[in-house]
Amino acid sequence: MICRKCGQEIPDGSTFCLKCGVNQKKNTGKKKIIMPILVIATIMIAGMGITGILFGTRVLCIHDWKEADCRNPQVCTICGKTKGEALGHTYSELTCTEDSACIRCGVVKEKAAGHKWTEATCTEDAVCTVCGEVGEKATGHAWKEASCLAPKTCSVCGKTEGKKADHQWKDATCTEPKTCIFCGETNGETLGHDWIPATDTAPKTCSRCGETSGEKLEKATYTVSFRVYDLANQLGIQTAAHEILVVNSVHADNGTATVEGTSMWGTVAAETIKVTGCTEGSVTISGTIMTLAQDASQQGPFSFQATGYAG
Repeated sequence: MICRKCGQEIPDGSTFCLKCGVNQKKNTGKKKIIMPILVIATIMIAGMGITGILFGTRVLCIHDWKEADCRNPQVCTICGKTKGEALGHTYSELTCTEDSACIRCGVVKEKAAGHKWTEATCTEDAVCTVCGEVGEKATGHAWKEASCLAPKTCSVCGKTEGKKADHQWKDATCTEPKTCIFCGETNGETLGHDWIPATDTAPKTCSRCGETSGEKLEKATYTVSFRVYDLANQLGIQTAAHEILVVNSVHADNGTATVEGTSMWGTVAAETIKVTGCTEGSVTISGTIMTLAQDASQQGPFSFQATGYAG
């Protein structure tokens, strides 16, 4: 049969034209209006259902793209579809104190190794050989004062300044000449010991260095001999009469002595006084001669000294 509207050939008995959709029956009016609407509505409903199914199954999607990062491309947050490529890491520069890390995600590629310092010297600072940063400051010279052996010298680097100094002399002693405290050079002679004689309490002792020699002396008894008559003549006593010697005191160089016999007679015979407890040195006896001269004017005290040892 032929469509009464578009003239296209359609199957026999068709109610509607498959080409233009016109009802082939002669009945017109509301049915002519309603049928196309129903067809269109049916098609729309069917289309919406199909579209819903497609969206529900994510065959169709209005994509919501998440930005790409270092490891992932762009990704749809709805359907998971991807687009493009991952950005990859972009690393910062490695320094002595800062790691090499991705500027976006922070992942570390290489750890900072720290500074590589040169050693500070007397005149130069410590410096990092990698980045040039200055570390420990120069220490300065550690000067050792000049001596007769060397000029002023740095004990760290060995640098010198100026000239050698003069000898520093240590005074001579009893056994050593004047000597330089730095180099040991000597000058002059030793002083030798200045001996103090031995006593009954100490051996011979040097007054400078305190060195001793020998042993202490034992106490001894000495006898001082003299003639009263001869002593009287020395004192200008011109008399043939007897004289009396009265000993007033006795003194010895080393300690106090004791005396035996403090009064004696004599004109010719030798008279003696014993001095005990003396060790060495001179003995001085002070006394008075009392004369018995007939001439009263010759009477009176006379003093004399008897010095020396005899025994």
